Amino acid sequence: MHSISIWWESIQYTLIGIGEILTSISSYELFYSQVPESMRSVCQGLNLLTTSIGFMITGGINSVFSFWIPNDLDHGHLEYVYWFVAIITLLNMGAFVQVSQSFEYSDVGLVVGDGDGDGDGEKQDNDETPSNVTNGITTLSKVPQTSLSPNWTKHPMRAKWRRHQNKERAKSTYY
Repeated sequence: MHSISIWWESIQYTLIGIGEILTSISSYELFYSQVPESMRSVCQGLNLLTTSIGFMITGGINSVFSFWIPNDLDHGHLEYVYWFVAIITLLNMGAFVQVSQSFEYSDVGLVVGDGDGDGDGEKQDNDETPSNVTNGITTLSKVPQTSLSPNWTKHPMRAKWRRHQNKERAKSTYY
């Protein structure tokens, strides 16, 4: 067996960590913003369940192909396992592309503000009410559909929505 420093793995683990972070944040945002409020916990649980199923499949692959992974890697074929996982990943990517093309972003339960532009959630006492204000609340259904793109987290309306959500949470805490 060759003597290789364990620190060579730090690059791979760093890349895996970055990939996990990007995947987790995207999936949490998707499951939080695209489902009804009453289903958010269930969907987050399903998200975590699919992650754990993926880890179980990985463990199964390692068990099935353990004859390719001996203690002395100079005498094994670990690259065959990596090729197998790469093929499964490509098949999964193809399935993901097929499913994601039919996905439609929705505006379920998203409240943006009150329509006066200050983001305080309180309606102003003026005679001119914007046409997209109903009961003092502007909804995203009146915002152009481009605001619901995958880069929705960068949209300027997102900050107003977050401020409104924080105010609502603060109100429910005190009352």
